Amino acid sequence: MNKAKVGSFEVQLDRLTGHLTVRGPRPFLESEAYRKTLEEIAAGRNPVVRLAVGEGYSLEHSIALALQTAFAAWAGAQELKRRAGWL
Repeated sequence: MNKAKVGSFEVQLDRLTGHLTVRGPRPFLESEAYRKTLEEIAAGRNPVVRLAVGEGYSLEHSIALALQTAFAAWAGAQELKRRAGWL
């Protein structure tokens, strides 16, 4: 298994089976934003993964970087919603 850690996320990818294991903040891992990010990654449409792989980062590191980026956006949006009284 190949493994990478970026920020709050640790990603393990078994390249033989394609099995992906992700560790990170539970509220994000249970969110729609996480699901959508994984769908983009699986479909090859995530711009962070594409850029990072193109720059020579491992696939595991690129996935962890994409998840950390999506988490930052999601956490910021959650904070704005809390301040606005929407949550």
